[in-house]
Amino acid sequence: MTDPEVLKRIKIVFEYLKTVKKLNQKQLSLEFGLSESTMTRLQNGQNAVTARFLSQLKSLFDISDDWVMAGTGEMLLPKGNLNPSVEVEEDLKLLRRIRKKPGLGDLIEVLLKLSDRNLAAIKALAEKLNSK
Repeated sequence: MTDPEVLKRIKIVFEYLKTVKKLNQKQLSLEFGLSESTMTRLQNGQNAVTARFLSQLKSLFDISDDWVMAGTGEMLLPKGNLNPSVEVEEDLKLLRRIRKKPGLGDLIEVLLKLSDRNLAAIKALAEKLNSK
């Protein structure tokens, strides 16, 4: 369960994302790489707020993790203080591409658990399939 004060701020964040950013539940779940039911549980306080979720709020929507968790500062980070590096921008673009392809996130989770040897074998197979 989520702390009631944090839950209030989470609800404010989701309201902001839905009204100002014009994102519906399905679009939000795709942005975060979560199922719609998981998004609902987050909004209802049934799922704990994770570091990954906070990081995504910050990187995708410029929402302060300090504000969400402790109520300090403003909800939106000042635009002038954000200067993401090229590498971070490239990572975000890749992450968005991964989220758009159904099942790819799950596949990556499985790949992350493989040994280096098995991962190399999967990579060789994928490259062979891609060349056909």
